[in-house]
Amino acid sequence: MLAKPSRDLIQTVSLTVTFMAATLFSLALTKGSAGVAAIWLSNGVLAAMFLLLPWRLTLPAAVVCFVFNWLIGLALGNPTGVGLVFPVLNFTEAFATAWLARKACGQTMRLTSLKRVTQLLLFAIVPATAASSVVAADVLTLFGRSFDEVLSTWFYAHGLGMAIALPAVLLIARSDTVRDFHRQWPEQFGLYCLMAAVSVLAFVPVRFPTPIIVFPMMAALKLGVGYTY
Repeated sequence: MLAKPSRDLIQTVSLTVTFMAATLFSLALTKGSAGVAAIWLSNGVLAAMFLLLPWRLTLPAAVVCFVFNWLIGLALGNPTGVGLVFPVLNFTEAFATAWLARKACGQTMRLTSLKRVTQLLLFAIVPATAASSVVAADVLTLFGRSFDEVLSTWFYAHGLGMAIALPAVLLIARSDTVRDFHRQWPEQFGLYCLMAAVSVLAFVPVRFPTPIIVFPMMAALKLGVGYTY
């Protein structure tokens, strides 16, 4: 009889497949001369991989994801140099976010309140994506890209993508965190208002695919007003 796969192995495969799917989805939204996606979700999945998996599984999974990111870029017509720069920048950003996340939210990464989610956003996601935006804009000028365009587009796409994907993956992967999520009535009321605003925004004809935001907001709303099994 074959041995049952371990929970860590199942999680490794799941995160790797999710990274690939998120990469393909984000690349489908890539527009403009900067070659930066409208939203980049993959790095949030990658940062979660660095936070959740033991290193013996993280390293091979990261290699697979890196090679996939590089090859898919080449398949879409990126020059060899640019095709290699993008995954290097992505992995550096994800690793920096994971490192800062442990400093901001603790080694266990238990997102048991909106306060901790906010700490993750302000003290890990924002500084990591801001720094990577500057580096990306500087490096990609060597390949004829516009510094200002890459800077703004990268920060917008990666910051928002990380803010959506990383907390969602951490909460999905840690069911005990969802069960212990603490709620206060002002948070519940604020989430209802924010959900209403996002739902209206989803129907506004803008370049960004705003309906994407509705799904993480639904998850936040579910957490904010109570979650039962």
